[in-house]
Amino acid sequence: MKMKHFFLALLLIAIVALTFHFSVVPDTFWHLRTGETMIREQAILKTDPFTFHSAGEEWQYPSLNWLSEIQMSAIYHQFGFAGLNVWVALIAILSLFFIYKSMSGHFYLRGAILLLLVISAKFYWGARPHIYSFLFTSIFIWILENYRLRKSNRLWLLPIIMMLWVNSHAGFPVGIVIFLIYLFGEMVSQLSEIFKDKKQSIKTLFTSKFQYLYSILTALFVSLILNPLGLETFKFPSKTLSIEALQDFIVEWQSPNFHEIGFWPFLFFVVLVIFAIAKSSKKLSFTESILLLGFGLLSLTAARNIYLFVLVAAPIVTHLLAPLFDEKTRSIKDFGKDDHSTSKLYNILRIVILVLALIAAVVQISPTLNEQNNLDFISEHYPVGASNQLGVFSSLYRILNSYNQGGYLIWSNPAQSVFIDGRTDFYGDEFISDWIQMVNLQDGWEETFEKWNFNIVMLEPYQPLIKILPYEGWKILFEDEQAVILIRSH
Repeated sequence: MKMKHFFLALLLIAIVALTFHFSVVPDTFWHLRTGETMIREQAILKTDPFTFHSAGEEWQYPSLNWLSEIQMSAIYHQFGFAGLNVWVALIAILSLFFIYKSMSGHFYLRGAILLLLVISAKFYWGARPHIYSFLFTSIFIWILENYRLRKSNRLWLLPIIMMLWVNSHAGFPVGIVIFLIYLFGEMVSQLSEIFKDKKQSIKTLFTSKFQYLYSILTALFVSLILNPLGLETFKFPSKTLSIEALQDFIVEWQSPNFHEIGFWPFLFFVVLVIFAIAKSSKKLSFTESILLLGFGLLSLTAARNIYLFVLVAAPIVTHLLAPLFDEKTRSIKDFGKDDHSTSKLYNILRIVILVLALIAAVVQISPTLNEQNNLDFISEHYPVGASNQLGVFSSLYRILNSYNQGGYLIWSNPAQSVFIDGRTDFYGDEFISDWIQMVNLQDGWEETFEKWNFNIVMLEPYQPLIKILPYEGWKILFEDEQAVILIRSH
């Protein structure tokens, strides 16, 4: 067995093992219920069916996610939560394949960077439509990097991919931004040639090459309206980005906290990028500079953007480090080419290592494929007991529930309308701020609380509101590690 084949097999085993995990996140549940509703009604949801205060009001989000939500629901009903784990892993592996193909240099270098990418981004691979933005971003980078380096021209695929993207997840603006950066990079490169050669003019920006790029850009924008929202698609991204409460309350929208060990791989990736820029004999192109700067700032602003940074940075890092790697690590590069590498002893050793790695991967993956293990995971992290208790009440109850648990209530207890859940685009900044005000006992919370005339409250045990309500005439009806239910005693 050649060293290259051994390394690639080991890399594949490691990546597959890392992509499999319990993929349920708070948003998984309302996505499942949304997909199920659309399958049952054979129509895309256009209004809210889940809350007691806004039922029937316009809800645009399913028009941008219907393809993935229906897929999620179909997979769940056929294969359970274990099936969703496989779905997430397969999409992640396919995404990593495209990024690997976008990289430069020796396979040792590409493999090491890919592993670091996986460790940095894996925390954001949940069973929700968001995973499709990971895939489509990877494909965009693969196509555009190959075009930039003049390896191949598959730009015609981009509008087709965008048409799928805009019906699978609301992260589609990322694709437009990435294409514009590459387009501007081509324009800057051409302008630099004009300054060097006075015989050239600005008209070169309108040659057949650039006309082709402009036509692809036009086709991308046309693709955006090929979904149920139509022209309204252009307005949607601003709805989520303008919600200030996201940064104040939702962890994934906050800046990375490098005191937490989970963010260290990302920090190491940033340091590696800086090292590659400083030590490489190659200079960053305009395109590479804007990609790193733009998505680097986004990742430092909100942790949910980390996956975008590592995706765009991985090909750039390998491009910069490839010459340095070849020069400084020739012994590693040539390892496995000597006489000993083909000996039976070395082959047996490699096979043993692969078998052990495969066993470790099976041990890692197998629990995620067992449905009971998935249900146990949900019981440990979501309010299963509290939801069951709510099932004995009338659906007419006006409930104040947790933001993070609202999605689970929508899925597990469809008869009970909720107050809030993870659909930030639907609720808006003022509504989310009111919820934060009430549960955290911020100034004016009493007035806001009474305005809604709640008769039942279900929140996590640590919420400040839970501590004070028993002194305000509320009775604890149920309590466990995940949730506390209180009901008015008068």
